[in-house]
Amino acid sequence: MKNLFNVQTKNNVKEAVKDSANIEYLATGKEKVVLVGRDLSSKVSLPRYSSLFFIFSLFEEDLEEPLNFDVNISVLALESLAKALIALKPDDGNKKTKSNKSPISKEDIKFGKSAEHDFSFRLFKNISAKNFFRLINDISVQSKYKSSDEIASKYLECDTSLTKLNNFYNRFDHIYDNCANSNYSMLYLFDDIESNLSPYQNVMVQIKGNNAIVSNNFAYIITSFENEVARNMYSESIKNDYYSMLEKIDKNIQKLKEKIQSENKIYSIEALYEEI
Repeated sequence: MKNLFNVQTKNNVKEAVKDSANIEYLATGKEKVVLVGRDLSSKVSLPRYSSLFFIFSLFEEDLEEPLNFDVNISVLALESLAKALIALKPDDGNKKTKSNKSPISKEDIKFGKSAEHDFSFRLFKNISAKNFFRLINDISVQSKYKSSDEIASKYLECDTSLTKLNNFYNRFDHIYDNCANSNYSMLYLFDDIESNLSPYQNVMVQIKGNNAIVSNNFAYIITSFENEVARNMYSESIKNDYYSMLEKIDKNIQKLKEKIQSENKIYSIEALYEEI
């Protein structure tokens, strides 16, 4: 199985970062997708992960244009994907066929001709290439979940979850690059929408509404809030500042909604708070 993610890139741009933190940038020659993570080149050839990098390269072929963000690849994300692949890989009753397998093609995986790669088929069937890489990046940069088993079960092993994630990323396509550039995971927002348990119900109503600019802006507000709180979990003063800002935003929703509509731009949580 040929893995196409075997060309290191961006060395000249970020050499100091790579040297100090073992960060590597991997891509194909086309560089539609650039993967970034610790010691990636050593993981590409590991039997546990090699199939995943092959899947990444197949998804890259389906991209119409290069991604506007580097895709973070954490060990947690790789383990989650590996466990989902194993969980969805059906038992092979005929052990003899394993030693005589023909080379695996993109068509075999995408169209379900290879039952052994059912996980890959489910991915291609339920989530677009761009949204698949968004999901990998979001799993890698989030800090809410520490268990790869939980992530695999919650997001990767179910057709319904993958379809919902695909629709979610399509709906908030306009703000994804903003979130990625700030290393914000949108999975926090996805969970808030799915659970409907957020205490900021006025904001959530606007996110679920039909006004695109208002929905996107408040989606960005919740995403930045959840990520900043998670990043500063040991700093009570910073967390309290964000809680206070969002509470006041939630209470002044109508005024802020009108401001967003009139300005037609995406506000940060701090900038929107200043408009109260």
